[in-house]
Amino acid sequence: MHFIWRFFTAEDGRWKWQRVSMNKEVIEESPSTYADYDGCLADAKVQGYQFLPSQPKLRQERSR
Repeated sequence: MHFIWRFFTAEDGRWKWQRVSMNKEVIEESPSTYADYDGCLADAKVQGYQFLPSQPKLRQERSR
């Protein structure tokens, strides 16, 4: 199953993460907030987050 990982600042200005399904349902959320992004990212990695860079877009040939 594919997930979207969302990293954001909560109302208190601290970082949180969410694991979201492809139909935008929140599956899991960080149990607490983090003072900095690195702490939030480290916890998400423990929960299974892996950075995958976006794939380059395929160039489409132009018809002449």
